Amino acid sequence: MFQITIDETRLSEIVRKAVKDQLEAMPGKNDPPPPERKLIHSMQGLADFTGISKVTLQRLKNGGKIPYRQIGRKVIFDSLEVLAAMDQHGIKGRKKPRP
Repeated sequence: MFQITIDETRLSEIVRKAVKDQLEAMPGKNDPPPPERKLIHSMQGLADFTGISKVTLQRLKNGGKIPYRQIGRKVIFDSLEVLAAMDQHGIKGRKKPRP
């Protein structure tokens, strides 16, 4: 039988590396962060965000496929709700929406 002697500094390095390796191996660690919610205040802003023409977006909004809120004449879109609706209805836009 043999004995391994290790000093405290080396043990600390080994434990730190093992923990770091395990954290990096966790599922979801390298997933991109979820998109941030932002309010879009115009059809042009929504067109810029989605990469879809204003005419098509107007048609989708009027058809109930794009959620929105309206205050007087002002139309407001929630970016996360719009992205979810696009996924749900199979609407293709720009691959990566502009931030």
